[in-house]
Amino acid sequence: MCLTGENIGSAIKEIIGSKDMTQGDIMRSTGFERSYISKLISGKIQHPRLDTIHKISKALDMGITEFINFVINSNNKKGEDEKEWFVLEDNCYCFSTLVVSVLME
Repeated sequence: MCLTGENIGSAIKEIIGSKDMTQGDIMRSTGFERSYISKLISGKIQHPRLDTIHKISKALDMGITEFINFVINSNNKKGEDEKEWFVLEDNCYCFSTLVVSVLME
């Protein structure tokens, strides 16, 4: 599945709701501007960087692997395929969640 901004934003919104958090909580924890968090949640940022995803997952009190698996599982229910893509330095690289886990945790 392609980890797009829309897929990630939907997952963030769902997790924030389930944990009774706010965008402000995420903003304070990550240091990102409120407008950036809002754009991320709305899917306007199509290819968030891996380090951004890592900061967001930490703010949600999740490991990056746990967060990515949540995004994948949420979207697999919608019939998506299982590839995961991240944009790093304006290039796309395909990583398994295992590799991401080793890189980021």
